[in-house]
Amino acid sequence: MRRSARRRGSVLLGVLVLVTIGALVGTSVLVAVDAQQLGSASSLREDQARALVWSGVQAAMAELASQREDLLAGLRPVLTDEWVLFTDELGREGVVRLLPLDPADGALAQSEAGKLDINHASEAMLARLEGVGEELAARIVAAREEAPFASVEELLRVEGVTPALLYGEVGEGGPSGGAGEEPVLDIYGGAGTRLVDVLTVFSFDPNVQAALDDPAFRGKLRVNFDLPWSDDLARAVEDRFGEEAVAVVKQLFEQGVSFATDADLCRVVQRFAPDNYEVWAMALDALTTSDDAFRPGRVDLNAASAVVLSTIPGFDREIAEQIVLTREELDEQERQVVVWPLMRGIVTPEQFIEAVDHLTTRSLQYRVRIEAGWRRAVEGEEALSLSSLGEEEDRLEHRRVVDAVIDVASTRPRVAYLRDVTLLGPARAIARESERVLASLSPEAALAGEDPLAGLLDEEGELEGIAGKDAIADAESDGAGVE
Repeated sequence: MRRSARRRGSVLLGVLVLVTIGALVGTSVLVAVDAQQLGSASSLREDQARALVWSGVQAAMAELASQREDLLAGLRPVLTDEWVLFTDELGREGVVRLLPLDPADGALAQSEAGKLDINHASEAMLARLEGVGEELAARIVAAREEAPFASVEELLRVEGVTPALLYGEVGEGGPSGGAGEEPVLDIYGGAGTRLVDVLTVFSFDPNVQAALDDPAFRGKLRVNFDLPWSDDLARAVEDRFGEEAVAVVKQLFEQGVSFATDADLCRVVQRFAPDNYEVWAMALDALTTSDDAFRPGRVDLNAASAVVLSTIPGFDREIAEQIVLTREELDEQERQVVVWPLMRGIVTPEQFIEAVDHLTTRSLQYRVRIEAGWRRAVEGEEALSLSSLGEEEDRLEHRRVVDAVIDVASTRPRVAYLRDVTLLGPARAIARESERVLASLSPEAALAGEDPLAGLLDEEGELEGIAGKDAIADAESDGAGVE
C-alpha cells in the first residue's frame, strides 16, 4: 500500500515537473513572440517614417515646380513648413516638416545658385576661398578633371580637404559650437566659413528669357549670337526686337564682330548705349552666346554671400559686401535684372563686363532639409507640462531627416540629390572624440599600439565621462540626432 502511494506520488511529481517545464517553455515562446511583435512594430514605424520623409520631398518638389515661372523671373520660393499627413487610431500624427538649413536666418530653402560650383569655378576663384588657397585649388581642379564631383562631400577625396574644412570645426560645447549653448538644428555643427555652405555641384541656369519687358517671351530660348548670320537668325532677331534691329545686327556680323561670351555682348552694347543700362539688361536677357540648354556655374547675385561674391572676377570683398547690403533695398523688379549693381554704381562697366559670364539673378535649384516622424498625442497635465518646454513638445518619434536638392530648371522637376542625415550629428561627435583621443596619445604610445578608445570606456565597455557620453548625447539632441 505504501509502495503504491509512493508510486502515485512520484508520478504526480513528474507531472508537476512536466507542467512547470511546459509553462516555462510557453512563457518563453510568449516572450519571444511579444519581442518579435515589438520589433516588427518598431520596424513598421521606421518604414513609415521613411515613407513620410519621401512624401515630404515630393511635396516640396511639387510646390517648387508650381512656382517655376516666378523663379524664372527671379522671385524667391514660398514653401509650406509642415504637413500632418494622417492621424492613427491612437491619436499619433504622421508629421512632415521643413527644417531651416541655417538656424541663423531660418530660411526653409537654400539656393544652390547662391554658391560656387566646384565643377565649373576657375582655379583662381576657388583659391580665393578662405582655407583653400592656390595649392589646394589646383588639386581640386585636377581631381575634377579626372572625374567631376557628384556632391560637395566628394571633396573629401582630395588631399588637404578635411572634415573640419568642409563642415567646420566643432567646439567643446558640442555640435552647437560653444560651451553651454543650446543645441541647434545645424547638423554640421561648425563655426566660421565652411566649404559645405559656399560650394555646390547643382547650379544650372536655364538658358531661357525672363522677359520682364514682354511676358509673352518668358521661358522661351534666348537668341544665340555665337552663330554665322542666317535667315533663321534674322527671323529670331526680328521676332524679339523688330525689323529695324535686323539691319543693325546683320551689319555687325558682316563687320566680323565676335559674340563668343556674354562679355562680348556687353562690349557691343556699350558702343551703342554706354549709359543706358536698361538696354544692357534687355540684351543679356534675350541673347546668349551658347546653344546649351543650361548654363552651369552661374552665381545668383541676390542669394550669394559676400564670401562667394568676392570670388567672382571683377569683384573684391568690398564690392561683394556692398552688393549684399544694397540688394535688401531693391524693389522686386530691380532685383530681377542682372545689371542692377551697375545701375546702382557699385561696379564700373569694366568690372561688370569682367564678371558678367558668372552671374545670374535667379535660382532654380534649392536645397531643403526635411524631417518626418510620429508626434504622439498628449492631453491634460502632460500637454501643459510639454508646452512649457517649447520645442520639446514637437520632438518626433522614429524620426528621419534628409537633405534634398530639388531642381526645377527644366519643365520636368527632379530630385538631384538625396541624403539621409539623421545620424550625421552623432557621427560628427564620435569622429571629434576619436581625433581628440588620437591627438592626446604620445608618439611612444601610438607606436606601442595602445587602444585609443581605452580612455573613453569604463569597466563595462561603456563610454565614460564628458568626453564620451556627453559628447554623443549633445549630438543626439542636435537637429540631426536620433530620438
